[in-house]
Amino acid sequence: MQVTELGCGAVVVGCMFDHRVADAYSFNMFMSAWAETALGQPISSMPSFRRSLLASRPLPSNSLDPLLDRFYTPLSLCPPPNPLISCSALVSRIYYVPAADIARLQDIAGRKHSKVVCFTAYLWQILARSANLGEKSCSMGIVVDGRTRMKNVHGEKFMENYFGNVISAPYGNLRVESLLDMKLAEVAQEVYKWLSPAVLTNDSTQTYFYYYSN
Repeated sequence: MQVTELGCGAVVVGCMFDHRVADAYSFNMFMSAWAETALGQPISSMPSFRRSLLASRPLPSNSLDPLLDRFYTPLSLCPPPNPLISCSALVSRIYYVPAADIARLQDIAGRKHSKVVCFTAYLWQILARSANLGEKSCSMGIVVDGRTRMKNVHGEKFMENYFGNVISAPYGNLRVESLLDMKLAEVAQEVYKWLSPAVLTNDSTQTYFYYYSN
């Protein structure tokens, strides 16, 4: 946590969270509660630390679902890290995208898809265009909050205030040449295919969050 006072007298508060502790939803809960406390107001949403709600445990053998394989990639299947690439070389940027540009992408990709799906499809194609020579495939994923998908199990209020990690990361993988040849509407349809099962409330998604969240 870092507090920076600007020359004009304004103050900027910067915070950093570790995903081993909490997800972005929980981070927002913390910041909101901190702001309310600083203003002398009561905390509107008291966090719940009941880990028993989503206690991690091995999946029973009779409950395996192919959908779970689309949420995360087993570590054993990941290629070893490239020793020539330093973490210090990674660049993190925040972009502002006007609503009009998002709407234009949605017009191109098709109004039947959400803005998130259309923009993700656009980013996926950009990644494919920037792929290095020799790269045959390109992956894209989206982090999905599982609280609303678990409210039927433990109750909406319990899950709204749960502090921790309740996320999944559904993803898709296509050949680079395919992504470059496809129209934006076709890529959006591919995004919808692997994203929609993760955002729907059903037994499969609830099973995943129950066994893999913390």
